[in-house]
Amino acid sequence: MKAASSEKIVQVPGDAGIWVKQGDEQMHRGAVEKAIEYYNLALEANPDLAPAWTGKADALEVCGSYAEAIQCYDHSLACDPLDAECLFKKGATLREMGREEEGISAITSSVHASIGV
Repeated sequence: MKAASSEKIVQVPGDAGIWVKQGDEQMHRGAVEKAIEYYNLALEANPDLAPAWTGKADALEVCGSYAEAIQCYDHSLACDPLDAECLFKKGATLREMGREEEGISAITSSVHASIGV
């Protein structure tokens, strides 16, 4: 198991899910930079872990790093193409960037994914 202190994160291989949960907790606390660190640890342990990519994207979006967030959403969708929530978040971020048409397309895809169309 990986251990973490408020100062330094210590990584033990194989605990990607724990790191995602830690990242999610940090996001809920508003510690966005710390959340990104945890998501990065999860991705080091398992680069195909869609929730880690989505969590990192959410954190980057909060920071205003929209282009990097879109890249992370795309990584997540490569792992899980029918993740309706990720598609919706990607669409909302694209719209925030002024890419209205692409954003609406992603949001529409999220609706289709959520109802299985």
